Amino acid sequence: MTIRSRAFIALWLITILVTGTILFIVYALNQAARMDAERQRLSEILNVHGSLWRTLVELKHDQQDFAVLKLPSIADRITQERAAVNDYLAYGASLIREADQRDRQQRLRTLFDKWSAMWETNSDLSVSADDLLRTSETDFVPIATLLAEFDARERELWNDRNRVLVARRGAFFSILGGVAALGLAIMAWIMFSAKRVILDPLTVLTASAYRIETGDFTTAHQTLRSDEIGVLINSFAKMVQAVQTRERELALALSESRELASVTTESRRRVEAAHADLLATLETVPAALMIFNPDGSVRLRNRAATEVMGIEPQNPELRRNYWDRFKRIAKDGTPMVKERWISSRALNGETIKNEELEIHHPDGRVFPILASGAPLRNELGHVAGAIVAFQDIARMREVDRMKDEFVSIVSHELRTPLTSIRGSVQLVLDDVNAVADEEHRNLLQIALNNCERLVRIINDILDVSKIESGNLTLRKKAAHVADLIRQSIDVVAGPARAADVALAVAVPANIRPVMVDPDRIVQALVNLLSNAVKFAPSSTTVTVTVTGSEQMVTIVVADQGEGIAPENLDRLFRKFQQVDSSSSRRKGGTGLGLAITKALVEQHGGRIFVDSEVNRGTRFSFTLPTASAEDAVSLAPVSANTDGSARLVARRVLIVDDDDDFRALIKAQLSHAGYTVLDARDAAAALHIARTSLPDVITVDLLMPGIDGWSFIDRLRQEEGLAQIPIVVVSGAVDAKKDTRLPGDVSVIAKGEGHARLMREISLALAGRRGARILVAEDDADLRGVLTASLTRNGHQVIQARDGAEALAAIERDRIDLLVLDLVMPNIDGFEVLARLKDITKGETIPVVVVTGTDRSATELQALRLGANVYLTKPIEAAALTEEVTRLLTGS
Repeated sequence: MTIRSRAFIALWLITILVTGTILFIVYALNQAARMDAERQRLSEILNVHGSLWRTLVELKHDQQDFAVLKLPSIADRITQERAAVNDYLAYGASLIREADQRDRQQRLRTLFDKWSAMWETNSDLSVSADDLLRTSETDFVPIATLLAEFDARERELWNDRNRVLVARRGAFFSILGGVAALGLAIMAWIMFSAKRVILDPLTVLTASAYRIETGDFTTAHQTLRSDEIGVLINSFAKMVQAVQTRERELALALSESRELASVTTESRRRVEAAHADLLATLETVPAALMIFNPDGSVRLRNRAATEVMGIEPQNPELRRNYWDRFKRIAKDGTPMVKERWISSRALNGETIKNEELEIHHPDGRVFPILASGAPLRNELGHVAGAIVAFQDIARMREVDRMKDEFVSIVSHELRTPLTSIRGSVQLVLDDVNAVADEEHRNLLQIALNNCERLVRIINDILDVSKIESGNLTLRKKAAHVADLIRQSIDVVAGPARAADVALAVAVPANIRPVMVDPDRIVQALVNLLSNAVKFAPSSTTVTVTVTGSEQMVTIVVADQGEGIAPENLDRLFRKFQQVDSSSSRRKGGTGLGLAITKALVEQHGGRIFVDSEVNRGTRFSFTLPTASAEDAVSLAPVSANTDGSARLVARRVLIVDDDDDFRALIKAQLSHAGYTVLDARDAAAALHIARTSLPDVITVDLLMPGIDGWSFIDRLRQEEGLAQIPIVVVSGAVDAKKDTRLPGDVSVIAKGEGHARLMREISLALAGRRGARILVAEDDADLRGVLTASLTRNGHQVIQARDGAEALAAIERDRIDLLVLDLVMPNIDGFEVLARLKDITKGETIPVVVVTGTDRSATELQALRLGANVYLTKPIEAAALTEEVTRLLTGS
């Protein structure tokens, strides 16, 4: 049996003995307490019985005295004694447990009640006192006898309890003594066994170890014991044999180690030289490098890191406080907790690349840095440290700031003259009689097209600048995908027709609205459609298809062009990059459109993909998030065509013209623009259609057979239900614009002025335009003249101001219906004009259209807060300004 088993058995014996002893003592104490409580109960019963006996005797004597003396004091005492007797009887009954004693107690109460009743019945001495006393003595004899029997029985019970207590006490002490003797015997056996089995062999083993220490290995011997001591003795003997063998091996290895010492010395010298070279290299690297131990302390740093971080103290407490005094600010301006430090994340196994943050040194210095970090792993793959590299990017930030300022200044200086040029050329081209020579008109159109190209280039550069600086603001709202695609198609329809490329759209009616900035998504779509039209072969089709789910809508733009080689796909979305092919160089472009498109889509929470096959075409697809039901509730409903495609609720236009070809042309143009078109050859048919369909706007030719255009307009104005319908005269009559027979609110354009002019006039007519007094505050004289000419041509009276001071004076002097305001002007700028406008107008609101070349993200919110209604960025089209003016004046 092993020593462990023996010790386990001995401990169990001791435990059982101690536990049994404790349980016996607890049991004995419990029995003693119970018997003591029983004795106290019997003692209390005897005390109560004695008091009851005395009270009954006193009651008997007091009743006898009362029968003779009749004193009230004796009567009161008798009442108290009877109450005391009842109390004693009740209390005694609660203490008695024996059945015979309970019976005696009950008979005692019955006899007492009978005896007391006899006294109460004869209290008036209807019988003689002697007879009453004799009767009382006779009736009290059973009571006294019963009291004596009760007392004798209780004393007998008391004596029995005492005898039992004495007997049990003797048994308790006898058993306790036996247990103590047994425990002593067991402990003696355990101590003797421990000496014989454990202590004596260990003494012999210790003596042997001492002799082995002096070099005497003959004392080690083995034993046949199978317990732990035997195993220890045998292991000790084997160890001695192993030591002897090891001595011989060490003597042999010593000679070999001496030979290796010279080789090790040479290797150490080479390692130290390589380490010195590494340190010298790190010191000369301009980027800061720090290597951290697993506990976060710095193992190694170069000079560049020391210039930023300094040298940490050697004391662990001071070192922790030293690093806690540094502040690390993330790119978004929020403090970084210790768990998000580059070093902490790298020590946790994370690899960080080019993360921008600021280090605030305890001495007040601030270091904007670009940091990277990676864990250092040992041969087992465990993190044994981390390396962090960072560089000061203060100079880079300054360059970015200077670039942003340069872009802002250049854009402002270019936008104002471009607005003047574009507006002037548009005004000239809109007047069909202004340039009679077709070649000159073509040259002006070329100038306008290139002006538009410059505008797009400037806008692209500004958009890229905003995206890189994080200042691009999205104004999201719910929008129909069909509406966004229709706006985009309108923009590229002209270039598509010129390139002989068809545009096909497939938008299912059940597509959910999207939550986007409509202008930015239209910009992205126009970029994709323009590229598709640019690279699509003649007589092919560019298709726009839409699919969707509950969370995302996917828009796909596909062409049938030359396609893109696989090796060039990853360059498509880079800035200033174009696919290196002859077609791309021939088509031209800045290479910013796709980069901007990708950024706009991703800022909306979507993703963009490209799939291309050489000589088969290219597919660009991007996703957009859907709008919630609450956001989309204000949108106009979408109807389904017979093929299931979406159809937005369109405005109805009635065309009245006797020229079938011209009417068909206008009908096709308006239908393509999304209008529902009705047409009539003469005034009689037009009146019938107008009464039954109530169109939103009517275009009228003046020269028609039968009822001419003038008479038709008069009839419309005379009918109550038709009088308010806007009218646009489209006629080839000479001097139609100067005809005084036409009402003042009727727009007039000449046939041949172009599709764009017709669309603009119909849009303005639907907005319900009217003439107004408009103040144009612009410091650039050319642009001021263009804006004035555009507004005057549309029936408005224009007042000009060269700066903010003239604008404020004009507002104080004249009644102004609307203000067109530039923000950057000499003397008093546009912001000051907005701030002082309410005081000058004494609470009256004047609509304000801001037309400026400053960075929209930096000034738009401030201008709108000061009271501007519309914010337009130069260069703008004159038509866009007149549309916004009309909308503000009519409140539509």
